[in-house]
Amino acid sequence: MKSITPFLSPAQLTSLVIGISIGCIILTLVRKNHLLIGNSVWWLVLAGASIILGVYSRLIDIIGRFLGIHYPPILLVILATGVILIKMLTMDLKQSEQERKIRRLAEKLAILEGERYPEPLPRAGQYPDGDNMPNPAMVSSNSTEHPTIT
Repeated sequence: MKSITPFLSPAQLTSLVIGISIGCIILTLVRKNHLLIGNSVWWLVLAGASIILGVYSRLIDIIGRFLGIHYPPILLVILATGVILIKMLTMDLKQSEQERKIRRLAEKLAILEGERYPEPLPRAGQYPDGDNMPNPAMVSSNSTEHPTIT
């Protein structure tokens, strides 16, 4: 197949364009604050790898032969699977950490509410007039306690 550019084949050019596009999209998302900088590192590495492996496609053959892989292009599949597994593991670790923080915050909030409101707040239907909301004329409010029915 005839090359579009003197140095790059069509497959290399396509890989180069994909890598540059991914990099530009990620930088735009970071700039617009849609993606955190820490999360963008993975995607920028992917874009860089796409550019490098696209432009230097013989690199896969060289590394594959060095590692003793008989069909070097399968090295890309192995590497991609490994990267996906590592990314999934880091996402699970972040999610576990966030859940632990949320649980601790909920416990602290419950403790603070218990200190602020030592007696339970009235539930719907527990007011004397049978209404869900208390009559404002019957409610007194202190700054240190929750509203009480007079």
